[in-house]
Amino acid sequence: MKKPVKRRKTSGMKKLRTALLLADIPEKNADLQYVCGFSAPDPVVVLLGPRRKVLLVNAMEAGRARLAVRGMSVLTPEELSLSDEEKRSQAGWIGGLLRHEHLSRVRVGGSFPVGLARKLEGLGIGVEVAELPLFPEREIKTPRERAMLRASQRAAAAAMAQAVAMIRASDPDRRGVLRLEGRALTSERVRAEAQKFLLERGFFAPGLIVAGGAQGADPHQIGTGPLHANASIVLDIFPHDMATGYWGDLTRTVVKGKASPALAAMERAVRAAQAAVLRVIKAGVNAAELHQLAVRTFEARGYKTGMTRRGAEGFIHGTGHGVGLEIHERPSLGRQESILKPGHVVTVEPGLYYRAIGAVRIEDTVVVTRTGYERLAASPRVFEV
Repeated sequence: MKKPVKRRKTSGMKKLRTALLLADIPEKNADLQYVCGFSAPDPVVVLLGPRRKVLLVNAMEAGRARLAVRGMSVLTPEELSLSDEEKRSQAGWIGGLLRHEHLSRVRVGGSFPVGLARKLEGLGIGVEVAELPLFPEREIKTPRERAMLRASQRAAAAAMAQAVAMIRASDPDRRGVLRLEGRALTSERVRAEAQKFLLERGFFAPGLIVAGGAQGADPHQIGTGPLHANASIVLDIFPHDMATGYWGDLTRTVVKGKASPALAAMERAVRAAQAAVLRVIKAGVNAAELHQLAVRTFEARGYKTGMTRRGAEGFIHGTGHGVGLEIHERPSLGRQESILKPGHVVTVEPGLYYRAIGAVRIEDTVVVTRTGYERLAASPRVFEV
């Protein structure tokens, strides 16, 4: 029986004689994109060793990689004199690369595949697992990164304006179903138009949310079927820039027609909670305290959170999360304590969810500064349209 992968608390590359290894598909691994600035649909290997940094790609990607990557040697399996069997497996690639670089130990991240780690150990390679983030510096966005995030957020705002315009231009039929240009206005129809709008501009928006009425009370329900007058419609648009890999994140809640008194009161409470957080957010503030401020704002208005026969209702998620090469990344504005720093990019998105009434969420993405925040993109906070 093979020994389990050895786990030892380590941080990044502090032990210089142990190389840091990443092996995955860059399109699915934000750390890989961050460290080499290269995206591809096929697996690659990155080795950050004591002597040099290496990106190992298949021959088909080598030319593109050498043009895109700076400060890193780009190699192919063919340049490592691998056997035919080694060329056919990721473990073979890594083993050959480590021989080439005269290394026998690697450090990997906590999400590194266990099966691959054990194959490497079977080749005599020592594997350590870092329990801390490999690249904690990813949390602080450089001016260049903030510019790329701003482009994604502006795309979200433009798509939001289009989605709201579709709902505003619709009219209810006798059953209260919204209709536009003679056809029912459905979640699918609004979502498809927003996704098409973004795709034409180089952004991919998987899972874009258009959730009406009770559907919106499930925060990650994308929404299906006809939209109705006088009911809440949660619009959550989070585009992924296919060129840079950076995300945007923006939510608005609208009602076509007249909101009920209960729904209107929810919307005022959510606005108040977001405004309360934005008034005090800045570098040096504890993120957990921001979340508790949002909770207290809701509770002062009579909105309690808890389990009911219908499920969890009230303010049932955190106040926000980091945004970057991942749509959800550090830091979190929730119960976990974390001190905000200049350059953190986070959402501020309080929400209330009651199946019998509807749902309201308002979300903006901001850059934390020493004295406050900078909103990445302007987007009107409309409610009744």
